[in-house]
Amino acid sequence: MNQEAEVVHMLLETFDKELHEKTLRKEAFEDGYNEGRKTGIRNLITTLREVDFPREIALEKLKEKYGLSLEEAKSYLDKYWK
Repeated sequence: MNQEAEVVHMLLETFDKELHEKTLRKEAFEDGYNEGRKTGIRNLITTLREVDFPREIALEKLKEKYGLSLEEAKSYLDKYWK
């Protein structure tokens, strides 16, 4: 039991609350950024489709505007071009 308390005490001493909070903020920012990016990609695809842009041009626009690889752009088109 004494060893268990010592281990808990050591863990609490080494825990860096500031680093933990900074890490949580960074993760939340990245999650928000990625979600916003996906929304932007989906909206661009929807808009291009609605104004009758050819799929090939939409593919090039996705690569250009979002820095996507050909495979990534095709994947998004397959998902949202409906």
